[in-house]
Amino acid sequence: MKRILSLLIASVMVIGILTSCQAPGEGTDRVAIAGDYVEAFIDQDYRELGSFSLTFRMRWSLNNRVYRTIKDQLFQEFGEFIEVSEVEETVSGEYYIVRHICRFTGGYGNINVVFDGKNRIAGLNYTFNKTYKEDDESINVLFGREYTLPGSMIVPSVDNPVPAVIIVHGSGPSDRNGEFGGNAVYFDIAQKLAEKGIASLRYDKRTYVYQDPNDYDMGTFTVYDETINDVVSAFKFLSLQPGIDPKEIYIIGHSLGGYLIPRIAKEIPDAKGFIMLAPNATPIEDLMIVQTEYIYGIDGRISKTEQNTIDSIAETAEIIRHLAPGDAYESSELLNAPVSYWLDLRDYNPLFEIGGIERPVLIVHGERDYQVNRSEYELWHSSVMELDNVESVLLPGLNHMFAYGTEASTPQEYYKLSEVDSSVIDLISEFIGENQYGD
Repeated sequence: MKRILSLLIASVMVIGILTSCQAPGEGTDRVAIAGDYVEAFIDQDYRELGSFSLTFRMRWSLNNRVYRTIKDQLFQEFGEFIEVSEVEETVSGEYYIVRHICRFTGGYGNINVVFDGKNRIAGLNYTFNKTYKEDDESINVLFGREYTLPGSMIVPSVDNPVPAVIIVHGSGPSDRNGEFGGNAVYFDIAQKLAEKGIASLRYDKRTYVYQDPNDYDMGTFTVYDETINDVVSAFKFLSLQPGIDPKEIYIIGHSLGGYLIPRIAKEIPDAKGFIMLAPNATPIEDLMIVQTEYIYGIDGRISKTEQNTIDSIAETAEIIRHLAPGDAYESSELLNAPVSYWLDLRDYNPLFEIGGIERPVLIVHGERDYQVNRSEYELWHSSVMELDNVESVLLPGLNHMFAYGTEASTPQEYYKLSEVDSSVIDLISEFIGENQYGD
């Protein structure tokens, strides 16, 4: 049995581009059900655990011995259970996740209960929580008009205005900290840059805050609605904050956020510079195939079922390549993004458009990143070699979350407690220092 038993159906291998924006089902209090389930799990009340409505896969996977093993692993990681401090419900694709932020003798961790569309329990797992009650330096803020977003700002306490960064998320609904498993990428970056005298603004992504389908016109939804428009709002907001030098604001984009930097730069030409962390160059739908093949091939063989999944994603990618205005596909048929989203990206070539950025640009990839692998770095590197304002760097040993390791990266690695490597922070701070107060 794996050290961390993950029964959560939403796999890391294909991080969804968007939430499906489903409205939670009516008439079922998943939070209450999940609370009773977690209580029964902690108490190891097997009779009670057997009374819940589970998917076939869950009922087949779980028995008393497995429940005991999961609890033993949980307590080994976090210490003895003390209390549930907070409960949150979010939507991820067709699943609903009820997260219990729990206090243990060794710190905080999350016990997550996953429900399917029929309100059956489809997953039980635990994840680390690096950020709960650990962020005393941050100031809670709100910005934006049509879509007001909550965020956290850190401003080092010094006499003079300081340079600052805005951190832009990767794909899928994401909170301001970029929390996943044992990672909190954006939290780490903000905290560590503050130690070097650099302020930051990080915020909850629009599709994380607004999950009701009525919040959007899905017939016209694009990356501008998902990401870019909110970066523009964040820049305007941060420019007006005390302690911030408005002429020294940089944009950091991670993964999808990095991929979109050429477009973001057009909307925010006054940003001092741009930092692209693990940006893909290959179209998203094609990258999905590469990621899936990698993960299914880790054990040295690809089963018939796994090959069928790869073939299905490849077929979907082919549909996306040939979409036309007016095509009536549901988002669930197109990797959880609407037709308008894919049509908007069809003619987007970041390798070409980066040439239009006049400000300094830093591109950083991790050598062990399987989601945006070395081939993506090489595409970027060869495309920007002749651009005087762009620097491209490959950092050894780092994965997609910029955590250091020596083994080949796997999805299971993301569930281990980790942090952004200091080499990334050093590179970013040196880039900002080199360009500070220049033209």
